[in-house]
Amino acid sequence: MPRVRRFHPPDGGYGWIIVISSVLITSCITPIVQCFGLIYEKPFKEMGISATQISFLLHLYNSIMCTCCFVAGPLLKKYNFRQVAFVGCLTVCTGVSITYFSNTYEQLLITFCILIGIGQGLITQSVSLAINTYFKNRLTLAMSYSVTGTGLLPIITPQVTNILLTNYSTQGAVLILAGISLHSLAGALLLRPLYQKPRRTVSGETQIEQNEENSVATEHTPDEIRCLIRDEFKLSVTSKLRSLLNLELLKESSFVILIIGMSISYVAELNFNLINPFVLAELAQFSRDDVALAMSIQATGDICGRLLIPVMSHKLKWAAKPMYLISLIGSCIGRQVLVSFCDIRIVILTISILLGLAKGSRAVYQSLVLPEYINIERLPVAMGFLMILNGGLSIAVGPIIGFVHDFTKSYTYALQTASLLSMSCVMLWFVDELVRRIKCRRRSQTEEQQTTTT
Repeated sequence: MPRVRRFHPPDGGYGWIIVISSVLITSCITPIVQCFGLIYEKPFKEMGISATQISFLLHLYNSIMCTCCFVAGPLLKKYNFRQVAFVGCLTVCTGVSITYFSNTYEQLLITFCILIGIGQGLITQSVSLAINTYFKNRLTLAMSYSVTGTGLLPIITPQVTNILLTNYSTQGAVLILAGISLHSLAGALLLRPLYQKPRRTVSGETQIEQNEENSVATEHTPDEIRCLIRDEFKLSVTSKLRSLLNLELLKESSFVILIIGMSISYVAELNFNLINPFVLAELAQFSRDDVALAMSIQATGDICGRLLIPVMSHKLKWAAKPMYLISLIGSCIGRQVLVSFCDIRIVILTISILLGLAKGSRAVYQSLVLPEYINIERLPVAMGFLMILNGGLSIAVGPIIGFVHDFTKSYTYALQTASLLSMSCVMLWFVDELVRRIKCRRRSQTEEQQTTTT
């Protein structure tokens, strides 16, 4: 049987090229998503697109992306991460390029939501697997460099996009962003796998399988062989489904409450981040230059939140769950200030720093909450359930915030709805923790009574 050529994670060497490639890919494909509100704020207003439609479009994109992140898992078992990442980059490039010709809302649903969403989902999982393959002891350092390099992009992207819109209009800016996205293909080609799949020969494993089939054929009749094949197929499918979908996790109430809270807050915070340019333009009456400036300031706070707050919590030995809740509360406070002082420019620009800090810290801790409560064997399945729930709630709950705007004719109540959804996660987790402590205390009291009676 042929050998599989495998290597231990080098924890460096070509692994740093993998990190650079991940930053290159992300930097080339995400500008159209990060600055979507800045690009289409004016065209949507001219076309009479409602906030509900905008919210639905953005959340449909996110739902498709989350679903493809889940689907990419089985694909990465059959194909290497370079192949999957290349297909993802090619899909995104196609979507951005066709967006140049999209003049209607329905066309954007196909180009932006479907094509870019599918490609983004494939890329996210492929890049993550590539870094995890090349690093073990230095994995945290590699992830930190990758996340920080990607996080630096939103600081300059709004300014560059604003310059493109000023000089080349909406279609010209999209066409240039499409050209930039093509560079992601070069980054995908640099994702070199660590091993090659073996080729099966007739003289090896295939020959053994043929001998087994011949022996079965000589011992059983054709009808018995068909029954054996059918039973073996059913058993194989059942065992694979059980191993793939560990449904026992859904029987644990704490896990269900955990992922429900994370998904609701994820949808609420994502909605605010996506519609923030529309909010600033309408509620604060910001010009496009001011919107770009506020987005850059928020991105700067995002970087500080990713770098400084985790270091502080690590020294203080604070767990990821309470830090995630603190970031949600910070976002809610920032939105309330935005609503209360929407007519004061300096306050809006200042509060953008707080919103960025909350966004950056939340981006770190939302990937650390599950590993604190789920062991490594069940973590992939748990993450799969979370991604599916994120995608479902994104398309189901997300447009509600846009509907609130259309009903009230103001983003004030829409932002408060987003804060209410985020605070529901805080209350849900607080009640669950309280119930668990009460049960634990009663259990300990019962055990003490049993020991005293014996």
